[in-house]
Amino acid sequence: MRPILALLLSAATALADTPPGTCETQANIPEMADCLTYHLGLAERELGNALSDLRSRFPQTSTLLDQSQASWASYRDATCYYAADPSDFARGSESILIELSCKRTETERRAASLRAMFTD
Repeated sequence: MRPILALLLSAATALADTPPGTCETQANIPEMADCLTYHLGLAERELGNALSDLRSRFPQTSTLLDQSQASWASYRDATCYYAADPSDFARGSESILIELSCKRTETERRAASLRAMFTD
């Protein structure tokens, strides 16, 4: 499968409202990655909702929030890539699972942090 097509299929899975059947079986690395991609998509959707809420509540700080979010996204991606360390050949294809899981966890943490920061 071409990498771009695989990416598009993964994105479609992440946006689906119900988990893919692979979340029930998770019989191999691609199925595990598919399920993790779905859950990462849910976390990113929740983060997007938190950001939208903050932008509407505090429009005067939207630019600062966007800058903060861009920096955080770079931090998350670099941190999770480092945690997965694809150059460690002993991990093999497991590194993608580590990276996706890390991104999901960090994204959930960021959404919760933003919501807690400005809770009345």
